[in-house]
Amino acid sequence: MGYKFKFKKKWFWRTVSVSGHQYNQDQDKMILYKKDGGIEEVPNWKQCSVKLGADWVIAVQKNMEKESGRSIPLNKEA
Repeated sequence: MGYKFKFKKKWFWRTVSVSGHQYNQDQDKMILYKKDGGIEEVPNWKQCSVKLGADWVIAVQKNMEKESGRSIPLNKEA
């Protein structure tokens, strides 16, 4: 399952459809794992802003359910 990874560097927002992401602290870069199997790196990550929506929450929930073999309900109170 994938989600939209939306980030801004300086003035413009970019949206990338990904299957996962990982921050490399030593090199200050975000690694985006694209749904088509590709990889994109965003250097100087500390200069960026990010927005993750409900699709990311659902992707994390599904992954946790897959790993645990149990249903994990979402808390819908906000």
